[in-house]
Amino acid sequence: MRENEEDMEITVYLADDNQIFRQAMIDTVPWKEMSCRLVGESGNGKTAYEEIDALEPDVAFLDIRMPGMSGLEIAGKLNEKNRACKVIIVTGYNDFTYAREGIRKGVFDFLLKPVDFDAIRNVVKRAREALVLERKEKNELETFRKTTGQYEEALRDMGMELRRKLLGDGINGSAEAAERLENLLRIGGGYSGYEIMIIQLPVLKKEQEENWIDRYIASWRSQLTNVQKGLGLQTVDAWMDEAMVVLVLFREVMITREYNIMAIRLARALVEKNVAEGHAEICISISNAYQGMNKLPVAYKEAVFAYNSRFFLENR
Repeated sequence: MRENEEDMEITVYLADDNQIFRQAMIDTVPWKEMSCRLVGESGNGKTAYEEIDALEPDVAFLDIRMPGMSGLEIAGKLNEKNRACKVIIVTGYNDFTYAREGIRKGVFDFLLKPVDFDAIRNVVKRAREALVLERKEKNELETFRKTTGQYEEALRDMGMELRRKLLGDGINGSAEAAERLENLLRIGGGYSGYEIMIIQLPVLKKEQEENWIDRYIASWRSQLTNVQKGLGLQTVDAWMDEAMVVLVLFREVMITREYNIMAIRLARALVEKNVAEGHAEICISISNAYQGMNKLPVAYKEAVFAYNSRFFLENR
């Protein structure tokens, strides 16, 4: 253990219904010398539990028998709440039954009255070591979770970028890209059918701000994500020819008409959200439904034809 860990201050609470013994513990034990700070004391078990629960001391010395609540009962309640407090039962009863019950309730150790300084110093030293170890493990676990979460998020982002790249290549006629996209989607849970949607967005003036296109695309991808979740759909998008091309995936097996209805619902929701946020008008065109990614070029051409023919959403 490092030097600063050995000197780490720990907070201590005392509870004993014997006022003379409790005051002797407060006045005669060299708490400061042991890098301990007393944060509270009580002669009533119920009061002690409430204050320990609120103060969350590192160590609590508790009499085994007190009015209101026993030391073992307090230990049991703290254990149920998964408190880090190290409970040390101070008792005049050298009874194995108490020790067994204490172990079950998470008691750190027992001290027999009369208590000497060496016993207190030793149990405080071991309690400090246990606290340091637990805090170290907790910090390492939090760091691991944070790192793992960042890693998983990076993997998800990389996976989505790969899907977007394969979608664009598949639309442009790459059979290999279409097959790889098909395999990735099957691994990710599969789909029963898909349609291609083209969202022709209002074009911003390029001189308005630096990197405008990246922020513009990110904003629309966020809108698409929020809307698709509400409809239980999955999508993959790609930015092509100043338009957002969206692969709308359907998980459930449905008839063609139902696929069309779901795609139209998504389109309507996007239009309504766009209007509600006061943005310029958008135009959305949709292909027929297909099952294999090898049909991506066909589906894309249908959506482009629909847009070029200016088919309105309600007349699709």
